[in-house]
Amino acid sequence: MTKKRLINPLISTLLTIINPGLGQLRNEQPLKSILFYSIWYIFSIILIWFQVYSTFKGLLLLIVIFLVFYAYFILDALIISLKTKTQAKKAYNKWIIYLVIIILNIYIASLYKDYINKNYMTAHHVPTISMEPTLRIGDYFIADYRYFVDNQVQSGDVIIIKFPKDTTIKYVERCIALGGQTVVIKDKSIYVDGHPFQDTLNVQFIDPVIQSEKHLDPSIYPPYAGNRDNYGPIKVPVGHCFVLGDNRDNSYDSRYWGFVPSKYVLAKPLYIYWSDNMSRIGKTIE
Repeated sequence: MTKKRLINPLISTLLTIINPGLGQLRNEQPLKSILFYSIWYIFSIILIWFQVYSTFKGLLLLIVIFLVFYAYFILDALIISLKTKTQAKKAYNKWIIYLVIIILNIYIASLYKDYINKNYMTAHHVPTISMEPTLRIGDYFIADYRYFVDNQVQSGDVIIIKFPKDTTIKYVERCIALGGQTVVIKDKSIYVDGHPFQDTLNVQFIDPVIQSEKHLDPSIYPPYAGNRDNYGPIKVPVGHCFVLGDNRDNSYDSRYWGFVPSKYVLAKPLYIYWSDNMSRIGKTIE
């Protein structure tokens, strides 16, 4: 005689919360379990492929879609378990099987997350004041790691780079000039190839003192370039870019450590998705 077992709705629901589709397996619906698990990943791949995340509204749409799917999977597991009082006990309905599936899913999810972070989008937080007021400490933002696969870096772009002195560290800076262009800073004003650089309104200066052209700052790169406020002229090598922080008087940037190889440009920051200052949430990074 086939063994019967009671179906506990709470267990089926909790299993679905832990791993989408697992509650359906508990309810002895293996095909539905596979379908739900597949939908969970396939749909996310489609949405990310079409770069729905590229706007804050798109991110909210992604979150809503996943919450709807998640809620449906949980509700389905609960309803089926309530309707079906008992079922024949199957060989795959064992806790060791559930545990293996959960561990395997964690591994797959970590690989999937790493791939998405390296090739499409990832979240960052702001740890320093060098890009204030564009980016403030406490801001969390989404960056597009695919953007510069399809687009060239432009003067004025806010970019994420590998720090040339230690490529394990990432910096956020504003690109001021590209390879072959000449940079001059006069009394804090920037000129590229003799033309005023079109600074955004977000740039700030916190030190009213202007360092004289005659002053050579030994921390400036290269040594003969001048100082923070009067710099250059310096020609940017081909295949590199010159970057500054928007907090111009308090930023560790190309004035101090040199040029950024183009291959070190990683991503374009898109928008702030969370912040200690709620009014900044959803702000486009320009």
